[in-house]
Amino acid sequence: MYSQKLSVVTPFVEFCKQETVLYCIKQLRSSKFKNLIPQEKLSSTQKSYAYCLWRINNWLEGRTFNFYQLNQVSSDSFQREKKSIVLQGLEHFFKLYLESHNSEQAFAKQSNTIFWILVTKKKEQAQLI
Repeated sequence: MYSQKLSVVTPFVEFCKQETVLYCIKQLRSSKFKNLIPQEKLSSTQKSYAYCLWRINNWLEGRTFNFYQLNQVSSDSFQREKKSIVLQGLEHFFKLYLESHNSEQAFAKQSNTIFWILVTKKKEQAQLI
């Protein structure tokens, strides 16, 4: 599904400027205090989720991802082609998913792998405390 990672890290500030990350952050509540001027750009909840997405992004960067893509050969025929791409992060992963045309299986497996890694890391951290 994926191979070892090359060591590439996107700075957190640059990561937060990406289109999908901005969209996810804007979906979260900023602050429950109406009359206070925020001292920081992101609230604690937004920052917490953004850091989680950033860790996923850092894990994905530089990994080789294999998936199938349908290419139109003629007006009524398609050809299934196996592609191997080095991911450039979460934004690249989402764009590949949108362009995949009915090949959700590889992306679902990758998403499950990411979720499994996050859950096991949380359990390991809880056991250390």
